[in-house]
Formats: sequence, structure tokens, C-alpha cells
Amino acid sequence: MSQNQVDALRRSGSATGHPEFAERMVEALQEGFRVLEALPPEDAFWRGWANGHATVHKLGVLAEERLRRDPADRTARWTLVALALAHGANDGGLSLLGPAIADDPTVVADALVIADWAGQEIGLDLTAELREACGWADRSALESLGRAEGGEAARRALRVLVPPAALPGSAGSGGTAAWLGGVGGTADELFAGALREMAAEGDADAVPCLIALHGRPTREVFERAALLLACEDPVERELGARVLRELGPYDAEGRRPFHAETVDVVVAEMGDEPDPGVLGWMIAVLGYHRARRALDLVLGLQAHPAQPVRFAVAAALPELADPERTERRVLEALLRLAGDDSGAVRWYALYALFNETAGVGSAQRRTWATHLTGQADTDIDSDSGPERREELAQLARVLDDQADTALLDILARTTGP
Repeated sequence: MSQNQVDALRRSGSATGHPEFAERMVEALQEGFRVLEALPPEDAFWRGWANGHATVHKLGVLAEERLRRDPADRTARWTLVALALAHGANDGGLSLLGPAIADDPTVVADALVIADWAGQEIGLDLTAELREACGWADRSALESLGRAEGGEAARRALRVLVPPAALPGSAGSGGTAAWLGGVGGTADELFAGALREMAAEGDADAVPCLIALHGRPTREVFERAALLLACEDPVERELGARVLRELGPYDAEGRRPFHAETVDVVVAEMGDEPDPGVLGWMIAVLGYHRARRALDLVLGLQAHPAQPVRFAVAAALPELADPERTERRVLEALLRLAGDDSGAVRWYALYALFNETAGVGSAQRRTWATHLTGQADTDIDSDSGPERREELAQLARVLDDQADTALLDILARTTGP
């Protein structure tokens, strides 16, 4: 069990006002490690590893494999959530909670905690991610919980979700079945509703029709979304990309439905896409579909003048790189993006560079850390200098137990040499 991860969880839990939930996440990590350590030496999982030591990195790989094989594996799911929170990564594991909420609507309380925790830690508005997670709950069951004594979490989750009357095929408080698998309406109605959502969407607006389309990985939905990418209206193109990004679940090989066709159509349309926001969504499609053959296309956009494009590149590169040995050109791109003017771009690139790259030695990581701390020292009197220092210190707190002490010391320095 890595003390780094335990300390990170407890520290973050205390700082965000959720110490009890932090202890639950510590227990989830401990259970995950017990599963890993119980694997016999001859188990297929150990093939290809240099040794049989139980590390945080191996725990994450094992949990992902187990969850792909069995989506009902509760230990694997909560291990990954705990790791996401310990690492300060992305959505804090919210994207993993949907199936758990579908099985037990009371888990929306955990989703609310994670959204608040991760929002405080990384400074991103996770309303959309929270809405999608809570959307897996059976609506009537959630409403029943909300009416019961002590149902504040359910009531808060319901406030995050749009009222049933706003959905196509609904009438008053009825007419809509389960949230994800059964939002009422034909494909025509859902696309029309999702287009209205795109046109009106602010950070707090609901996108139930888009979420419903994600849960309908049919040939019709795929082809209609693909056609939208060629429309004149950027709102329609955005909708096409956002449908394709998460259309259907991953299979045992880690691929979504219509994988090859999705990559083909997105790559074909990216070359002349003039809108930076839409281009960012297209890059996200390639990342979510793990389109390794599009790696060089995405790398070519790393210096794009628009922040949404650079952000999308930083977020997608870990999914497009060789999982066994990260390509040098990917490492160079992440290092460049780790010095970006945008804090959001920097953090995604920093986290990926130090925690989601493979085949990189400790000496190289120390060299990167020295370079980045030097950049922060150079800018220490600017608005971004202190922010860069704090980001590096935060990175030191969330690195897994494979990080050497010298690397952590470099990252954690708060003043120049």
C-alpha cells in the first residue's frame, strides 16, 4: 500500500471538507491492493512486468482490466475512483460512477462529494460530469429517496437534472423511463433536443438528450452524427462530435462501437474545421476512441493559437500514445504543453507527462522537473509564476509510489535555488 496515496487522500479530504469519504477511499485502495497482492505469481497479469511488486501503477492497470471483464466488479470500480481522487486527475472518477448509481441510487451522494472534492482540487466546473453520472439513476427511485427523511443528497441530485417535462416524449411528471437507457423520444426528437441543448448550453445547463444519444449506439445514430460534422452551422458540427465522442460503451478490447468509421470521418473533417471549439471536440473524439493512428494529426495541433484546441491535445495524447513505451514526440509535446499559458492545459499535460507515460526513466523525469521549476522561477514575479509553482507542488503530492525522492523534492520546492 502506497503511503503517498493514503496521505494524498487524507490531506485532500481534509482540505475539501470530506474526511470521512477520504477514509472510505483509503479502504477502497487497501482492498484493491489486497486483490493485487493475492494474485499468484503464475497469473497472466504478471506477464511483461519486470517484477511482482505491488505498485500503484500496477493496481490501476489491474483494476481497469477487471472492470472491463466484469462491469459489476465493485472493488475494481472503487479502486479506480480512489486512485483518480488521490492523483487529482480529470473528473475525480465521476465518469466511473454511472453503473454504480444505476444499481444503487443512493450512490448519488458519493457523486456529489466527488464533484465538490475534485472541483475544489483542480478548479474545474464538473456540473456536466455530475449530471451524466446522476443521470444513470432511475428517476422514480431518486424521487422516492428525495421525499424520504435524510434525502438531501437525492434532492440535490434531482436539482442537477432537468425536470421530466423538459424532455421529448414527456408529459408533466411522467412519460420518461430510466434516465440513460430510456429517455423518451425517437432519434429525430433526441437530435432536435440535443441541438437545442448545444445552442443554449451554459456550464449549468442540462444535456439529457445528448446523454440519451450516447446510450443508443445504433447505425442510425452514428450516421446522423457523422453527417453533422459536415454541416455549415458550428453548433451542429459540435453536436456531431459530442455524440460520436461517447457513443456506446467500451468493449473488452477498449473500443467503442463504430470505432474505425468514427475515426475515419473525424479525421476527414478536421483538416478544414475553422471553429476552435469544434476542433477541440473532434480531437476529444479521437482521444475517447483511442485512435492511435491519428496521433501525428493531433500532435500537429499542439501549438494551435486557441486554448480549447491545445487543451484537447493535452487531454487526448495519453490515450493516443503507445501504452508500452510513450513515443518521444509525445513526450516533447507534453513537456511543451506543461509550460502553456493556460492553467488547465498545463495541469493536464503535467499530470500526463509524469503519471501517464510509459518507458521513461527516473533521470528523465528529474530533468523535466528541473526544467519546469526553472520556468516557474523565471516567472515568479508574474501572475502565473506562483500558480506554476503550486501546480508542481500539487503534482508532487499526487505522484504514485514509483516516483523517486529526488524527483519529489524538485517538484515540491516552493522557492528558486
